[in-house]
Amino acid sequence: MLFNSYIFIFLFLPISITIFYLLKKKNFEKLTSVWLILVSLFFYGWWNPKYLILIIISIIFNYLLGNNLKINPKKTILFFGIFINLLIIGYFKYSNFFISNVNNFLSDQILMNQIILPLGISFFTFQQITYLVDSFSGRTKENTFVNYSLFVIFFPQLIAGPIVHHSEMIPQFRNKLFGVFKIENFVMGLTTFTIGLFKKVFIADNLAIFANPAFDVSQLGFELTLFDAWFSAVAYTFQLYFDFSGYSDMALGIGLLFGLALPLNFHSPFKAKNISEFWRLWHMTLSRLIRDYIYYPLSLTFARIAIYLNLSSGSSFFITIASPIIISFFLVGLWHGAGWHYIVFGLLHGFYIVVHNAWLMLKKNIKYKVKKKNTFALDQLSQFITFIAVTFSFVIFRSDSLESSLNFIYSMLNFKSINFNDLFEATTFGTFPFTGIYFLIISFFIINFLPNTYQFILKKNNLFKLLGPQIPDSYNKPNNMLKWKPTIKWAICFALILLLSVMSISSTNEFLYFEF
Repeated sequence: MLFNSYIFIFLFLPISITIFYLLKKKNFEKLTSVWLILVSLFFYGWWNPKYLILIIISIIFNYLLGNNLKINPKKTILFFGIFINLLIIGYFKYSNFFISNVNNFLSDQILMNQIILPLGISFFTFQQITYLVDSFSGRTKENTFVNYSLFVIFFPQLIAGPIVHHSEMIPQFRNKLFGVFKIENFVMGLTTFTIGLFKKVFIADNLAIFANPAFDVSQLGFELTLFDAWFSAVAYTFQLYFDFSGYSDMALGIGLLFGLALPLNFHSPFKAKNISEFWRLWHMTLSRLIRDYIYYPLSLTFARIAIYLNLSSGSSFFITIASPIIISFFLVGLWHGAGWHYIVFGLLHGFYIVVHNAWLMLKKNIKYKVKKKNTFALDQLSQFITFIAVTFSFVIFRSDSLESSLNFIYSMLNFKSINFNDLFEATTFGTFPFTGIYFLIISFFIINFLPNTYQFILKKNNLFKLLGPQIPDSYNKPNNMLKWKPTIKWAICFALILLLSVMSISSTNEFLYFEF
């Protein structure tokens, strides 16, 4: 079931919310959580009922193992739990990729199974692995099976995140105010949901019309003109942003409709002035997971190795900084999918960040200084360079193979194919470029000049304050261009946006991150 479908908006969501608050009002407090678990199971099973067995077994297994680790924190038990979780995700997500590469390497013909990837398996699997690690480290408290199950399966974040942490959600389930209707949360939730729906169906889905044909043509081996390549690459970059941030906004909005705050996932990442800042603001919950559970432990391990070997400064940089970054982003790429283009996407971003860290060290050593009057121009240049670097990486991310991505990138760099008539004529793909340019301009304006969802509305919500600081102070600058208030004018405005968004639902276009 999709958030951007009539059955979800007009049937599933209203029924789920109504019964949820009725149960709380009748003082059936325990049943409120049970009801959310049941509707979440129904939501997940709508796509493929047989995978309900998989997620239920996964929840039971990790809950029991987590309890065991609290009492008996042995590494063998932890490694066993991690191994079983990785084995399950490895079978469903990576087994055919592994067999395909073995066949190519050995010129063999090992038969591949026809495996349908369970929705959200990366999200709910790694969410539970972090729970096991925290249970082993003594950072979890005693939880009921109902609260743990709801932490894993709460339907707004189940399919494509945000990747929630137990310390953020379970305390909310225990709160006596959980399930108490508050008009403030409901209004903010509905507004946030509307913003996300508009991003998805009006912006992202329309951008896809202009991005997809170029990638399809490139996959067939045809060369694109320079204009077509850049136009489509930027269109896809904006599409991915609005598609995924739209889903995240809708998830946050639905959470608020039930009186729950989910963690933020986006904070204007295309305003980032370097690639490290980009990853602190893009898919924030994945970046947090990789940082806390992979990068930090690797950094400590490699630092001990560097000290033990008494390495030179250059070798020490490679061991203590570059290696953990490259390994972490290799896993980021692999997390996104079973394909070499995903791995290269991750490694490329790892390379970007290594270069950025090397530049920071170089500036420090040469006492690099910038006059204040030149800061604005330098910031704009840095933001532009970061965006271009990200756009190149997203071409690899979007392509079906490394070969087609290289073909596309060649077209982006082939200045011999410049044809200014392309700016005034219909493109090769039968679409009208001016229509696409309008959507690019709208996207550019929203990204660079309007406040993001957190700045616009969620920052004022008390539930989000309970989650603690999620955004570093340096990025938490208010945008005063627009200020949302629960007034009649804003209500009418968002009612019209919701109406426009609902009318724009022409087909059930899945969210791009559903396949991850």
